Amino acid sequence: MRPLRAFLLRVAGLLHRDRGEHELTEELRAHLEMCVEDNLRAGMSPAEARRTALMDSGGLGLAADACRERRAIPWASNLLQDARYALRKLRHSPGFTLVATLTLALGIGANTAIFSVVNAAMLQRLPFQEPDRLVMVWERSPRSLKPNVVNPLNFLEWRDRNHSFERIAAFVETAASLTGDGEPEQIHRLIVSDGFFKLVDVKPVLGRWFTPDEDLPDAKEVVILSYELWQRRYGGDPNILGRTIQMNQKPRTIVGVMPPGFRFPQTRADLWQPFGMSRTNVIGEGRYLSTLARLRPGASIASARADMNVLASALQKEHAELDSKWGATVVSLREQTVGDMRTPLLVLLGAVGLVLLIACANVANLMLMRCRPGTRDCDTRRTGRGRVAHRPPIAGGERDDRTARRYRRTAHRNLGDARADGRLAGHHYVFHHQADSHRHHGASVHHRGVNGHRNSIRSGARHQSSALRSAAGAAR
Repeated sequence: MRPLRAFLLRVAGLLHRDRGEHELTEELRAHLEMCVEDNLRAGMSPAEARRTALMDSGGLGLAADACRERRAIPWASNLLQDARYALRKLRHSPGFTLVATLTLALGIGANTAIFSVVNAAMLQRLPFQEPDRLVMVWERSPRSLKPNVVNPLNFLEWRDRNHSFERIAAFVETAASLTGDGEPEQIHRLIVSDGFFKLVDVKPVLGRWFTPDEDLPDAKEVVILSYELWQRRYGGDPNILGRTIQMNQKPRTIVGVMPPGFRFPQTRADLWQPFGMSRTNVIGEGRYLSTLARLRPGASIASARADMNVLASALQKEHAELDSKWGATVVSLREQTVGDMRTPLLVLLGAVGLVLLIACANVANLMLMRCRPGTRDCDTRRTGRGRVAHRPPIAGGERDDRTARRYRRTAHRNLGDARADGRLAGHHYVFHHQADSHRHHGASVHHRGVNGHRNSIRSGARHQSSALRSAAGAAR
């Protein structure tokens, strides 16, 4: 419980930073005053008493930094401080902010859009059980040797005589008309053979899949609705099962509703209907089927291709008029989904990645131009421990004189701490004005010039340099 309590206290310190800073300042001031009073009672002069108290404390700046690190989460506090400074700088430079934002938005937006397409097509897992075992089986044309749709009779032969597939099913997408229950509507239907839903293994949210008996030629006409059609046309009626609808002027009985978003790749079905296919009613038909199959455990795509080539050769002899010189091929469902778009997608992804790099380079060049020597935005410096401190830019005129006088006062105030601590080595002491917190973090000297107002800045720099030389002599 102690580590958890310490972490919660650090989070509370981060959330209530202003109150914590006030309490820390008051506590350090009270401790210093007590030490000074003890030294005065010991007979020291006021100056010597304060100097001795500062030496004993090790320097208020370092003590305050150590307390801050103990009372909050250092990296989170630094992140918030940097974020506030960045927002303040962006607010003061609306033109630069607009150009940089639009440049980065163009690069990031293009990358996000193209990567979304690549992720959906090539990286994202297909929403089916064991999708790596799902394959598409096609006939191969003797003219082009490219995959071709399948003849129904050949599909039935493949289903009965293959040795590589656990299950195989066929489907074809067609249009249909719904009437009754509102305005007539043109929809897309997927006519599927027995076993299609067992192949994809996606359960309906209502009802059931088709049974083998419903895939016979004289079976009762039944359909399964998509979730979107169920919601859009039938209002998500929970009692939709068993209801009769009119499709292509024929009554069909609803036996199921598929889950939302279910869609087989490269199809857009609003409902599914059994094929009712048999050898007696497919003789003489052409080629129009797509064929989906699941490999047997241990089978590979290469072995399935070899098996289908042997079967295709046998069918060429048995059905010479239908299958002369026609072969067969097997393609993974992932490859079928991506198709010939793999190379263009990868090229396009690389191109938009290059656009993002160019956008980042342009923004970096803009920032470098703003921070070149002699400009108002060259205001970053190191303070040790890897932190970068920032100073607001000087506007010029009377503000220059005020800023120079403020830096001189800051140098003289910190000079006492530097002498008391006796150490000026390293880079922990910066005469540092922090616009948002007004704390002193140690020591480094700012010097930059602004055209037209150099005299006031040089005056402040001369005073700061002399303060450092005096403090270094005291330390030695």
